[in-house]
Amino acid sequence: MTASGSATGHHGKASLLQTAKPSACPTYRDRIMKTIDSSVVDLQGAVGHLPPGSEEKILALRHHLHANPELSNQGYATQKKIAEMLTFEGIHDPGIFHATGLYVDIVGEGNGTPLKVVVRGDIDALPVEEARSDLPFRSRHPGKMHARGRDAHASAAFGVVLAALAQRKHSAGTVRVVFQPAEEAEPLGGRTVAGQGLLEGFDCAVGMHVNPEIQSGTFSVLVGPVTKSSDEFRVIFKGKRSHCAWPELGVDAIAIACAFVNEAQKLISRESHVDEASVISIGQFQGGEATNIVCDRGVIDGTRRTRSLDARRNLCRRLEELARHIALMHRGEAGFQLTAGEPAVVNYPIVSQYATPAIGGFLGKGAGPDETSRESGMISASMPRSYHQSTSGLDVTTRISETSLMFTHPSLAFRIRMFYGQRAQPGPSLGHSSVPYRKMES
Repeated sequence: MTASGSATGHHGKASLLQTAKPSACPTYRDRIMKTIDSSVVDLQGAVGHLPPGSEEKILALRHHLHANPELSNQGYATQKKIAEMLTFEGIHDPGIFHATGLYVDIVGEGNGTPLKVVVRGDIDALPVEEARSDLPFRSRHPGKMHARGRDAHASAAFGVVLAALAQRKHSAGTVRVVFQPAEEAEPLGGRTVAGQGLLEGFDCAVGMHVNPEIQSGTFSVLVGPVTKSSDEFRVIFKGKRSHCAWPELGVDAIAIACAFVNEAQKLISRESHVDEASVISIGQFQGGEATNIVCDRGVIDGTRRTRSLDARRNLCRRLEELARHIALMHRGEAGFQLTAGEPAVVNYPIVSQYATPAIGGFLGKGAGPDETSRESGMISASMPRSYHQSTSGLDVTTRISETSLMFTHPSLAFRIRMFYGQRAQPGPSLGHSSVPYRKMES
């Protein structure tokens, strides 16, 4: 929906993994750079262009969300609250997706070179108990908490709405702000964003994540893979039950599973390139019913993470081969199941290289890379993206500096001004590039 309330929803299916010949990339690179260079961006003045009272609104939303956390695919009250605050700003009937998500379009009314950009903020809490009893806005729901800073992410995204509305008459292009649910649990909201066409017709996407592991007042903007893909796998080993007094009559599924756990790590240490940053982790191991019975069934659940698309495919194939061959060697059987999760977040170089000095004008020097996975990989796999991190220097699992949150918002607001254009200069319309985005590989 647009800021005026008229529908601008997109339908259709967006490919999660688009590919193109490398020779096609410079064309899109040139178009992006031409648009960025044609905009006049007053970075130091970005904060001042927030309407009076914006800080209070942003913090009020953050406090409300933190006090009323909702888990993935359950955030109906969260959705309602965000919609209420959007209505107060004159945005009625926002677009709804994935049952609990919503999005709005702010369309520029000025002349210039338009660029259409998606800004994403996630909204879910985690099943974690709030440890801080001294917070006036601590969680009111036992066992639920905004332990990953998504109350800040959603509030910063709302701040982008405020900034875009304030600059709408002087700007060209469109900003779509997506309040995305379901990052932690299937069905994933990011998959819905791509699958329902919410990215279609847009040129690039930007996102942010707070990170307590980097120094206060710093940020991280990387080129290429920023995080790792994350996929889950399950291996079911089948043996034969017997009494432990006669183990030769049985086939021990636990022994087979143990051999698999040890050998699986060699796929990393002996078959993976270090730059791929691949990791295999076994998180659950189930088997056995009695101490004196040879186990006939063992179940292993784990995750596979990597920055490389090739490694993601190869590790899947090798894990399945390893499971079946080890089971056969021990006279057993193995079944392999893979649940594909989030792709790696891959930052488009032109967007990221421009963002680094611009955000640095607010936050200072950059910090190091992040080793986790982010569901915004669903978005980066579909279009050029810039993803950065900022932090208050405090433990975001318990608290976030209110001052830092306001600096987090300007780092997003700057991007509105960079792509949206502050008083954009006249020029030919960029439009949406027909050249598919080619994922970068490490």
